Amino acid sequence: MRRTLVALTIIIVSFSLVFSNSCFYGKEKLYPEECRLKVPHVSDQQESKKYGPQVGGNCHLASATMLMKHFDPTIEFWKVLVYKEDTTSFSFLFCGHSNTEAAAGLYNGGTDKLFLLARNMGFKPHVRIQSPITCSDKGQAKRWIRMANEVGADVKTFLFCFPMDEFRQLISSGIPVIAESPCHNDYHVLEGYSKDKLYAVIPDPSDVGKTDPRVSCPIGDGLRQDMFWVTPGGEKKTDAELLSRMKWLADLAPTNLRSYADYIEKGVRVANWQVEKIYLGRKFASMYFDELGYEELAEGYEKSSELFGQLQNTIFPPEANQHKDEIIAMFRQIADHEESLYEKWPSPVVTKTTDYLEYAGLTITAEERTNITIVSHKKDVPKGKLIFEVYDIKTTRPITLTFTYKEYQPANLLRGNLKVIKLSGGEAVELESVTKEDDRSATISAEIDGSGEYALVLFPNPENKY
Repeated sequence: MRRTLVALTIIIVSFSLVFSNSCFYGKEKLYPEECRLKVPHVSDQQESKKYGPQVGGNCHLASATMLMKHFDPTIEFWKVLVYKEDTTSFSFLFCGHSNTEAAAGLYNGGTDKLFLLARNMGFKPHVRIQSPITCSDKGQAKRWIRMANEVGADVKTFLFCFPMDEFRQLISSGIPVIAESPCHNDYHVLEGYSKDKLYAVIPDPSDVGKTDPRVSCPIGDGLRQDMFWVTPGGEKKTDAELLSRMKWLADLAPTNLRSYADYIEKGVRVANWQVEKIYLGRKFASMYFDELGYEELAEGYEKSSELFGQLQNTIFPPEANQHKDEIIAMFRQIADHEESLYEKWPSPVVTKTTDYLEYAGLTITAEERTNITIVSHKKDVPKGKLIFEVYDIKTTRPITLTFTYKEYQPANLLRGNLKVIKLSGGEAVELESVTKEDDRSATISAEIDGSGEYALVLFPNPENKY
């Protein structure tokens, strides 16, 4: 009897889960039978062609631009890339067996950055992702969920496919969505539906042998994997906040570039890289600096773009391994060049009344809204190695500082004792510490109760000096 009850319970629960996650399930229809928006088309390839060589690979960013442009026609594709925060960065990872292959590109340049750039541009991100329990790409599902939570997005998971009633309600409310649908096997925008069709806008229709970016397709068995949309109402990141993040990544880039060149020289194979994206990122960073009036930075990053441009569209993996000497020399040249630009960077000052603030590689949180002023600058630190710059913070209430350091891997291989310190009377007063022995750790936090100069510092341990 007990076994029968258990089996019956499992059947009922399973039926409920499947039924409640049905693509076509809904209590009542709150939408018209047909609806089609007129979302402005944006092609990442055509946008890049406006400023130089045509490059692709940014269909997810073109799709995000369409979403935001639907609400604000003044938004431009190049500015969206800048607000993704990685146009001054360079990073790489080992992706082959025993670190024999390496992939290189912009820092954390995955599709989950859509949520970050939307928030940075003043929109509320909404994320729907198939649960890691049922999703075939569990890694991406977990990355999407993690980033969505980090940026404060509205995020929910579904077991099998996204409920079509909610999708229709979104479209009929004037909200387009990004999805992978039966209409196209890459990121694109869904702008409408009928009884049995979906209407989509494809960033680059030439990729699939078409000329018209607007396509339609049968609904099929619904929408699977992931979906993303935005709504207005957030707080746009200020130029000072954005510049601080760009400066932090620019400080890291030369070390990463040289380290990557060193690994290639030692025999690590070029498995994959995104030189065309780095070229475009540097180009748009230059345009942003020019817009803000930082002429020397604009000229400097224009030159970086030109140098990366000499490699893009001509050297690809695996052919890149036949051009190792050229790659090594170019990356070292760019590293020297960008390192020389660092003194041209401003020291942006941010003043806000808030309970959450990002500045360079630091996140500040508070239990209640607090008036905070922050600026960073280079300064000598007793004994230890300063990881970025010293943060000069003014506040009247207790706040928590969270320093990010995972991005320093694998270039300078942080090993030793990482400490959050307060500089006081020429001395370094330890607030918090962690021993950094592997790449799994990502952040270190410390609570402070007032104004002062704070920094993240690496103190070498006796066995493994930096």
